[in-house]
Amino acid sequence: MGQVRTPVVVARVVAVLSPYLGDTMARSSVRAHCTRLGISEPTMTDEQADALAERLEAGLRVFLPKSRCLLVAGRLRKALEEARKQ
Repeated sequence: MGQVRTPVVVARVVAVLSPYLGDTMARSSVRAHCTRLGISEPTMTDEQADALAERLEAGLRVFLPKSRCLLVAGRLRKALEEARKQ
């Protein structure tokens, strides 16, 4: 089971979501989902990171059209992969 640094994941995910949701909503969403998933600092597991992305992707459907959701979901997954390399 791999580990990834929580602050790195949060920063990258917020950077992806902010253009679509605004900085405040992006940060609030990530923080709330991290809390619900039991994610804390300094690290999260790969499984927790994937669960975070899944939850955020599901929430995007409320705010964005399907085509935009797919675009953002792809960017979220890419951001997670980049965070795992650090």
